Amino acid sequence: MLGAKCIPNVLTSLRIVLTVAWMYVIKLVEVNGQHRTSINLAVILFILICLTDLFDGKAARKMKAVTKFGSVFDVIADFIFISSSNILLGIYNLVPKWFILVVIFKFAEFLITSRIIKKYGEYKSSLFVFDYIGRVAAVNFFLIPGVFMLVYKGLDKSYGYILIYLTLLLVIISSCSRVYKCCKVLYKIKTIKRLI
Repeated sequence: MLGAKCIPNVLTSLRIVLTVAWMYVIKLVEVNGQHRTSINLAVILFILICLTDLFDGKAARKMKAVTKFGSVFDVIADFIFISSSNILLGIYNLVPKWFILVVIFKFAEFLITSRIIKKYGEYKSSLFVFDYIGRVAAVNFFLIPGVFMLVYKGLDKSYGYILIYLTLLLVIISSCSRVYKCCKVLYKIKTIKRLI
């Protein structure tokens, strides 16, 4: 039974391995030309990366194997895929370079605001504090490399840019909401301390 409880972390580890393979294949496509086999392999790897992200958390909850390590490992694996793939696509001028800063900013903001809200707020059960708009932005972070990968199959780049600007809007809304929530929580703590 202990082996089965390792499945979520195995899936998360697999996502990191698949990310390295995906980046290698994208590099091959860029350097050696757009071979159909390489592009199809990139699509398959991308789908597997998304599936491991979808199922590692579900498996952990179903097997009652949710751990602090698993939660942190999942976020690290997400960051590795999202940041490295956007950096690679930025190098090949598919993704605008400023968007890489948006990705890094959102991850940093997510970690900092989660810590503040969890430490001082009402969320004590989970390690990270998620918000709906932030989750949609995170899904978009995952989809953007896939959409730009489809440029190799003939998709117009403008669809990818629409997704990027939509994601930027979601990041701004989510981050403002989370920072506001942190300010509210910290103000409440400061007020209570003043009264004591």
